[in-house]
Amino acid sequence: TAGDVARLAALKKPSDLVESAPAWQWSPENIDTEWSTVEIDITPFCKEAKEYRVEFRKMGGRDDLEIRSLVAVFGGRRIEEYVQREGNGNTFHVNVPGLGIPLKLEAVVRGKDGRETHGRVLVTGLRGIPR
Repeated sequence: TAGDVARLAALKKPSDLVESAPAWQWSPENIDTEWSTVEIDITPFCKEAKEYRVEFRKMGGRDDLEIRSLVAVFGGRRIEEYVQREGNGNTFHVNVPGLGIPLKLEAVVRGKDGRETHGRVLVTGLRGIPR
């Protein structure tokens, strides 16, 4: 909804960020120019039921990482509505409604125009945002 988009856009202040950790890393060794599916386990980074920011942060290289889709797979169930892309970039918001099950993300990615890219996925808890 438009309210959700406005709420997500407002989450830019450092005071909203709770914790951050690399959940996955990419490099020319594990990225191709063809679309491939990567599983990212975010269970260790989700300490409470709330919303998390998942950022695919490029650290270097001449090429970019392109992300076609990101889907939550919680307890083995694919739940697309728990993930929302922030604009057109490589940052997403993921709603984690509960703990005690494996929390994974399925990303469909490729190296755009080549494989010369490396970076990491950061998971950051957002403070005080009930869903």
